[in-house]
Amino acid sequence: MERLCFVLAFLPGFLFLFQPSFSAVLLKCVAFILVLIGFFSYFRTEEKLEWKPLPICFWIFPLSLFVFGFANHAFHLTKTLILNFSIWDLDYIGLRVLIKNIATGESFASPYYEGGNSYLFHHFAPGIALLSPFEFLPYGQFNYAIGVFTVFIAGIIGWAILFIKERRFVGLLILLHSIYLYRLGVSYHFEVLVLPFSLFFFYFWFYKREGGIVLKMLSLLCFLSIKEDIALYLLVLGVFLALFEKDRLREAKALLFSTVLYTVIAQGTLHFLSGNSSLEFWISEWNKDYSETISNPLDWEKRKNIIVDVSLGFGLFFFRKNAFVFSVYALLCLHLISDRPWYNEVYSYYSYTILPFAFMAIFENEKVSSKYMYLLIFLGLAFYRNSLDRDFPMRVVEDSMPSLPIWQETMDSPVFCQQNISIFASSKMNLHPLTKLGCNSRGIGFAMLSRDVPPLPIVNREGIEELAKKIEESGGKVVQKQFFLGKQMNLYQLKCP
Repeated sequence: MERLCFVLAFLPGFLFLFQPSFSAVLLKCVAFILVLIGFFSYFRTEEKLEWKPLPICFWIFPLSLFVFGFANHAFHLTKTLILNFSIWDLDYIGLRVLIKNIATGESFASPYYEGGNSYLFHHFAPGIALLSPFEFLPYGQFNYAIGVFTVFIAGIIGWAILFIKERRFVGLLILLHSIYLYRLGVSYHFEVLVLPFSLFFFYFWFYKREGGIVLKMLSLLCFLSIKEDIALYLLVLGVFLALFEKDRLREAKALLFSTVLYTVIAQGTLHFLSGNSSLEFWISEWNKDYSETISNPLDWEKRKNIIVDVSLGFGLFFFRKNAFVFSVYALLCLHLISDRPWYNEVYSYYSYTILPFAFMAIFENEKVSSKYMYLLIFLGLAFYRNSLDRDFPMRVVEDSMPSLPIWQETMDSPVFCQQNISIFASSKMNLHPLTKLGCNSRGIGFAMLSRDVPPLPIVNREGIEELAKKIEESGGKVVQKQFFLGKQMNLYQLKCP
């Protein structure tokens, strides 16, 4: 079976690299064949099915194809989104500005988020600072994307090496082919940090249990630093460890104590400084009623189907009752009872909540099943689930990229930029959301608008027309014009009092 897994390990890299139009059909065919082989294996002895194991070093080839294929896909996907004017302030530009400010020593400041002068009041995510070295790359607005994709690939390589080392190749294939992993990878969001940090945590707490206390605590702090809600998920894991895995009771107690202590100190400090905390903000958003803004909220029938979809997406590999499996389904319940869109649907980067625990469960569960029949059928189910998603992988264009606009120096003055053209601004500009239009203390300000690139969810075409007219009537003037794909973008200097 190892040789079959070896061949199938090339498939995700192939899909990313060549983008075949028949990818859904291909995945369904593979799923059907795997189920057939699985049932066939029921009537054969394992000795007749297994050949001499492949050398571990052979697995560098499908893993390399995955890395190269995803990197190529990420490059063309970014280019496609730019050509479609689909990279907007939230959440790309807002996070890139945050990373830039961290790199230049301006702390966790970003004008795009609530929380005053620090993003940490919006989301307590000090771990995001580890992306700041990428800001020193020479690629301007795209340094952030490069950083996110690099972290994603590094995390995948780390987990893959662990699976390969223990020869758990079915689990490796489920990992590489996971639709939820792919959604996280192409979300352009810092939550990709869960991949390397959860591996760091799992390695020292559960895989190499004899590791020193310093490495255990460091790995836990790294995991917790990703976002405030990670503490909630680790508390859930700690409870299930204490209830169902007595051989890990020491780890459970240490995890519960450390996580609670971290949460009390971090969130208590935030509450003392600002009157509220990021965890309070997270809970309010999780429990927020979106019925007036979302036209088609999920009903309970669709919400229940999400449990089935996620289970199939990981190949129903949660067949063994352990703490990691219970954690996955407990966290899924948090998704289902929430009214927050996207989180509710485990969409885009919101899969970061369950992925680490799903990987841990898959890694531990493969070793308890020696029946090829079950493993192959589970794998076939995962392939079938992925074939149902029309955005796996997302379609990209191979068109050449026109030169991006080059803007004049604005001398650190605020530039209030229209939501879907801020990616075309210079990375050196002091960018702000258009909704906060105004002048700085020196009486200088700029606005970047385009009548040719509406509509927007916040400001539509008429709104842009009206705003441009008000700027001109108040004495503002166009100081520079740029074009991209025939769309004109104007840089206005505001008339400040």
